[in-house]
Amino acid sequence: MGKFSSTNQPAKANRFSSTNQPANRGRKPKFFKRLKKAYSIERPEFEAICQHLLCCTKEELREIMEHDTTPILVINIARAIFMDTQAGRISTVKDLCSMFWGGRSQGAGATAGGEPGDESPRIEIEIVDRRSVEEAQVLELKEGDDGQDTDQ
Repeated sequence: MGKFSSTNQPAKANRFSSTNQPANRGRKPKFFKRLKKAYSIERPEFEAICQHLLCCTKEELREIMEHDTTPILVINIARAIFMDTQAGRISTVKDLCSMFWGGRSQGAGATAGGEPGDESPRIEIEIVDRRSVEEAQVLELKEGDDGQDTDQ
């Protein structure tokens, strides 16, 4: 079970070839292009809707979801925010924020000249043990004091 035996043959009828191509070739259209085509809504309008929903209270979201004339797109976004809030998750909010303001930048690791890229500032921290400093001061005082008074 789960092993390939010599009697098994690959499915030649479904094999991908120049004559057997899928019906929907190419890249899928981007999210906002699909929104524009389906709902005739532009990106700034979509962002305004999402930002409004993110600022609503639970009761306001519930009212929006239950209203009969609310578009399905708005209901789905409101329901996702509402359900995440109920479960104590922030995945929808995080996804919406990364959609609007971009995700975290991921450095390439090298500059154009091929040198390692390091955009982060260097912070040097010197850890000083207070006890060792005090002990060093006491030792200096003891070494400087040979039992003779220098005030005479």
